[in-house]
Amino acid sequence: MSTIDQSELYEIKSEGDFISFVTEMLGRKDIDSNDFTFPRVVFQGWPKIEINVKGDPHRYNSSLTASMLFGMAELTHEIQKAFTVVSHSTSNRQKLKDAEKGLLDIVYRISEGSSQADGDSDPIVNGVVTVLTQAIGKMTGRQALCAVAAIVLASSTVGYEWINEYYKTQRHDQDSQVELVEKSTKAVNEAHENVLKLLVSGQTNISREVLAHGEDGKNKLLKKIAQDPSVEKVSVGQRIVNREQLNSLNQRQSVDRKKETKTDRFYITGVRRSGETNQDINVDVIRVTNGESFTIKTSSDITSTEELLEFSGAVAKESVVELSYLEVVENGHISTGQLINIFPSNQK
Repeated sequence: MSTIDQSELYEIKSEGDFISFVTEMLGRKDIDSNDFTFPRVVFQGWPKIEINVKGDPHRYNSSLTASMLFGMAELTHEIQKAFTVVSHSTSNRQKLKDAEKGLLDIVYRISEGSSQADGDSDPIVNGVVTVLTQAIGKMTGRQALCAVAAIVLASSTVGYEWINEYYKTQRHDQDSQVELVEKSTKAVNEAHENVLKLLVSGQTNISREVLAHGEDGKNKLLKKIAQDPSVEKVSVGQRIVNREQLNSLNQRQSVDRKKETKTDRFYITGVRRSGETNQDINVDVIRVTNGESFTIKTSSDITSTEELLEFSGAVAKESVVELSYLEVVENGHISTGQLINIFPSNQK
C-alpha cells in the first residue's frame, strides 16, 4: 500500500499546476498498482471554458445569439454525458443524482463589449476526482489519473494540442502509439508531453468515451455557431476557427462507420422506453469483459414480455445477460447496438 502523506493537498489553479501534478504522479512507483492511493487534489478556478465569437458588431457585443446559445447548450450536454460515463458507466443523463446535477450547472459570464463567454468547470473535475478516489482498486493509479485528464479536456477548452495529437495516435496499434508519443511533435512541447503519454498509456474505455463526448460537444458548438453567416471567427480556448473552416462544418461530415454482429455478456444498468407511443426500448449495458458502456436498442414489436422481464430481473439482481446484437462503431467509438437475441439465464 502507498505511504503517500494524505495530509498533503494539491491545489491546481492553472495549466502549469496540472502538468506538474501529472508529471509527479507518473513518477510514483505504485502508479500502475491497484494499491495506488489517490492524493488529496482540488481544482480551483481551473480548468475553464472560454468561447469568443467575432462577427457583426451589432449582433456580437456583450450579447448571445440564438446559434451561440444553442451551441453552448450542446457543449454542456456532452460535458454532462462525459461526467455520467465516469460516475455511472453510461452516458444516460437520467442516471444523474440531484447533487451531481448541481455540479454540472455551468454558469457562463459574458464579457462587456464582446461576445466572450467564460465558464468554470472545476466543480465537474472535482466531482470526478471524488468518484475516482472511491474507484481505486477497480482501476490502476495510471488509469484513474488518465480519467481525470480526460474529464479536464472534455469539460473545458484547454489542451487542444494534447487531444489533437492523442487522436492522431489512435489510428495506430499500441506499440506505434507509444513510439509516436516518444517522438517530439510541433504541437506538443516537452512540458505537455507527459499529459499526452498519460492519455495513451492509461487509456480505458471510460477515458476514451469521456474524450469523445468532449470533442463531440466542441464540434456541436462550432456547427451551431457556423449557422450564422455573419460570424467571422470563433476561438475555443487556444483553438481558432476561421470562416472557411466554419463553412466546412456545415457540410455533411464523413463518418467512418462499421457494423458487426457480436455476442457478448453484459450487466444491464437500465431499461427505458421512448418514441411517440413508447414503442422504442433502450437497454443500457456494461460489457463484462472491459467495462465498456453503451445502449442496445430494440422495440416492443419484436421484444417479448419474457425478454423484458429478463432485462428487468438483470437490473434488479445485477446479474449477467448474454446478448446477440449488431454493434455500430462510428469514428472509433461505439454509437449504438441493435438487439438480435437475448439468451435467457435458464438456457445457459
